[in-house]
Amino acid sequence: MAFCLISLIAVNISKTTILDKNYVLNKIEKTGYYVKIYSFVTENFKNHIQQSGLDESILEDLISQEQVIQDTNKIITNAYNNVHEEVSTAEIKEKLTKRIEEQTRGMLVTTNQKEEINKFIDDICNEYLVGIAHFNIEKGFYNTFNTIQNVIEVLNKVALIGLVVCIVLLIAICKNRPYKFFVFTGVSMLASGIFFTFINIFINIKINVQAITVLNEAFSFTLREVIETILNVISQKGILLLIVGLLFILIPTAIHTYIKNKKYLVE
Repeated sequence: MAFCLISLIAVNISKTTILDKNYVLNKIEKTGYYVKIYSFVTENFKNHIQQSGLDESILEDLISQEQVIQDTNKIITNAYNNVHEEVSTAEIKEKLTKRIEEQTRGMLVTTNQKEEINKFIDDICNEYLVGIAHFNIEKGFYNTFNTIQNVIEVLNKVALIGLVVCIVLLIAICKNRPYKFFVFTGVSMLASGIFFTFINIFINIKINVQAITVLNEAFSFTLREVIETILNVISQKGILLLIVGLLFILIPTAIHTYIKNKKYLVE
């Protein structure tokens, strides 16, 4: 029964946090992810402009924060809805091409220089894709995420069926002593509470969440906030299970003992 409780609670935590698209979108907005990733991408653009020899002005307002928001939301929707709607860089390419043409108008541009310009445009477009979504790992992420979602669904069904079976068996076993049903249930809840409390303490001791760095600072900051939230939920669930479990053990036992002692006194 404890395993089923642990599994169901773990599934519930996952579904209400990291596997909930609205939760993730809300967390992304609250942590200022859009602003940070916009700054990250535009700064990376400048690294390419220095190598190209072109004037930095062609990068001004090349992308908008609204565009970053829309494309980021599209990527997240792809992951959660198991679809693949491509993020387009056509607008960036068109805008950049026009600006370069205006900047080089009247100048003699060699074939080699044209190739360099085309490469520069492609690099900027790729920088945008990699910056907002790390498209070099996108396919692997989607596959892994979909697998996790499927596993969670199966685990939820198995744990729910297992819990129902355990409850039915306990009712049958404890039909002559109803208080034992609550005691056994309390023991399972207590064990689950100890497990979640131990997991929370172990992770906090072994892992410095605030030092986690993945992909870039914008993503890392949001990831750290999500992990902190999940750990807080695990801690709260653990404490609640410990308290309720103890109450399920102590109160029915005390009532049973009282009734039993009273019966002996009467006899």
